[in-house]
Amino acid sequence: MSYQLELSSNLHYIGKNKCLENKILINNPSAIGKIEELNFDNHLSLIKNDIYFKDDYNIKFDTLSKNIIFTFLLEGSSLLNCSLNNKEIGSKKDFTTIVTSNQSKGIKNYTQNTYLKSIQIILSEEYFISMFSKEFVDHKILKEFSKNSEFLQCLKLSKTKLKSKINIFEIFNTSFSGSFNKLYLQSKIFDLLYTETKELLSLDMKKIKNFKFSQYDIEALNRAKNILIVNMKNPPSLSILSKMVHLNEFKLKFGFKKLFQNSPYGLLFEYKMLEAKKLLEKSEYDINEISRIVGYKYSCNFTTAFTKKYGVLPKEIMKSRKNDDF
Repeated sequence: MSYQLELSSNLHYIGKNKCLENKILINNPSAIGKIEELNFDNHLSLIKNDIYFKDDYNIKFDTLSKNIIFTFLLEGSSLLNCSLNNKEIGSKKDFTTIVTSNQSKGIKNYTQNTYLKSIQIILSEEYFISMFSKEFVDHKILKEFSKNSEFLQCLKLSKTKLKSKINIFEIFNTSFSGSFNKLYLQSKIFDLLYTETKELLSLDMKKIKNFKFSQYDIEALNRAKNILIVNMKNPPSLSILSKMVHLNEFKLKFGFKKLFQNSPYGLLFEYKMLEAKKLLEKSEYDINEISRIVGYKYSCNFTTAFTKKYGVLPKEIMKSRKNDDF
């Protein structure tokens, strides 16, 4: 017997609310599990599927805009059937599927006695194209995506890369709740998108390595660095940061790697740890105060991060401070 679930219209829909969280719990005779969604800044959405199907199962989808969808399967398989142009796109464990969806409707089919563990990253057409610098915006794939009128089209179906698998596992096992988790997820998503689109667009890596930033770009990247440091207690998202310095997110992220040898939030983490170490060594603040100064709400989280970074507990650093007073 086959069962069908119809998703609410706001699932798979980008452009509703900033950091909208949505969860569908499934608990019936044919399936058990959940579908979670997190929207970032109106153009980027993350969906996590964790379901066990006891019987054949259909999930009806209805996308309301033109998007590009990255699907990564950790467990299970799926068959996507678009009712508007009769396209069928299948995927299975350890495979990556990249499709364009233009206001499409259809059914996702799953077989009985199987698990589905997957993540999907959904980007609006405008956002996807804006991620790439002008040097690559004329690529044929981007042109095809921009003018494509098909309801559903597969751009890529291939084995998932090892580097991507690590990011996928971390994304799948990170809670959607909490501002720091959301920042962490956003960072991992951009790493994942870069790895997968790099091959899709057949970018000339030699050209990227030799890419020259203008003086304006360098000044903008330094402004972005300063903004993160000044606002380390509540840093802006990558989307907001890119708007503040007038760089697209691709150039912002790639520029940090090139200029500072780190990601934006990786650089911020290093700065926080260095400042914390200085305060532990020289100031009169206690651990709770220092953890708040460098942007940690809970001192236990700060202690874990600091110990992982330096291999020593914060209180051990403070002991050396006291010894220096004698």
